Amino acid sequence: MIAALGGGESGGWHELLSSLLKTITYVIESMMLDTAKLTDMNVVDNHSHYHLRYHPHQGQDMYVCICRQITDNQIRDLCRGGASNLTDLRAKLGVASECGKCGKLAQTIVKEFHKTGSYTNAA
Repeated sequence: MIAALGGGESGGWHELLSSLLKTITYVIESMMLDTAKLTDMNVVDNHSHYHLRYHPHQGQDMYVCICRQITDNQIRDLCRGGASNLTDLRAKLGVASECGKCGKLAQTIVKEFHKTGSYTNAA
């Protein structure tokens, strides 16, 4: 490769680095344009990231597990049916059985459900 660049002359290396920098710049600009296109398409973030704090349900489904397409309502339905921990959810829905990133949020939903469920008036 050194011979192809002019036997180690600094001009050959300069051309290679300059070409590499142009390629990197082009790739970065292309990625930025692709991101702009996605923004223009109104792509919706489903806010299912496990590290985000859980907010009470406000009438819309939220995907908790993207790998298995499991929503918060499906988890709440299982809680109504008696599920009380992540093991129950994993057995019935497969939550946190692939990448595992949804596990913390799923646990939070179960805890929140049972916390609010324990104060429900039976009347």
